[in-house]
Amino acid sequence: MPLLGPCTSVPPKLCTVAFLKPDVILHRVRPVFSREHKAQCWFTVWFHGTLTSSDDNLFLKAQYLYKGAVPFLRRSAVQRLLSRAVYKPEHAGSLLQTASAPTRRHSRGTPKSTTRPCSRFASTRGRSSF
Repeated sequence: MPLLGPCTSVPPKLCTVAFLKPDVILHRVRPVFSREHKAQCWFTVWFHGTLTSSDDNLFLKAQYLYKGAVPFLRRSAVQRLLSRAVYKPEHAGSLLQTASAPTRRHSRGTPKSTTRPCSRFASTRGRSSF
């Protein structure tokens, strides 16, 4: 999900790898269940470039604090500084869902991809996976 944009939900799928730029795409991992409804294991590997954690990406500057900066922030790792504050309820809900997922039972069948707004800022257009 790009910063201040709509959320695209991609259903979890076994034996599938997703590559994305985690420093500019807000995302979360949802649990995958087998046919026997047993939770499957998953993991995340982070690859950072040499500039990903540079001072320019770790410190919010006054030049980014205006409405016209949103397109820049969507392409920059600087959005990591704002995303937890902007999406605090979504972030907390994601952590709770992840922590409680193995005890839930899910219905059989393949879920379909859906697009839904993730926050009060959903009117800004953009595409990504969340």
